[in-house]
Amino acid sequence: MLLAFPILGKAQSSDSSVLEVPRKATMWSALIPGAGQIYNRSYWKVPILYAGFGALGYAFNFNQTEYKLYAGYYQLAVDGDPNTNPPINATDQQLRDQRNYYKKNRDLTVIGMVALYALQILDANVDAHLSSFNVNDNLSLGLQYTPLTQSFQHSHRPYSNPLSLGLKLRF
Repeated sequence: MLLAFPILGKAQSSDSSVLEVPRKATMWSALIPGAGQIYNRSYWKVPILYAGFGALGYAFNFNQTEYKLYAGYYQLAVDGDPNTNPPINATDQQLRDQRNYYKKNRDLTVIGMVALYALQILDANVDAHLSSFNVNDNLSLGLQYTPLTQSFQHSHRPYSNPLSLGLKLRF
């Protein structure tokens, strides 16, 4: 018998093994940022994710405001009317450089938002795939020195070197 939680959460079978569905985690994360992390029960990632979006949103707003301000100043400086001057003392080149600086930072912030959105989708998918990974105490990794007793083929003459040592990695 299969018990499923239709909205958010993990489906569990009657033998109490957790059935992860990476496709669902990916879908939830694509629809609502952070929902895939909630589906995977990685609740601690959601505040970090929204803090990242908040910081990028603040940076976008700041850079957009400054871009509009310097674009207006630059427009006043180059309109050809001597009666309209920007309220700051700067050359046309300095105003254009400032405008371009804030425009570039605004555009990079948008790229950062898209990258964070894609990263949280990828994180939800990978987390769902790895949730069934066995991490109990029976796993071990060890190095062992072993003599190589394998026969080698050289010039159509097989030979065995009993003095060769090898390194074996056993999982």
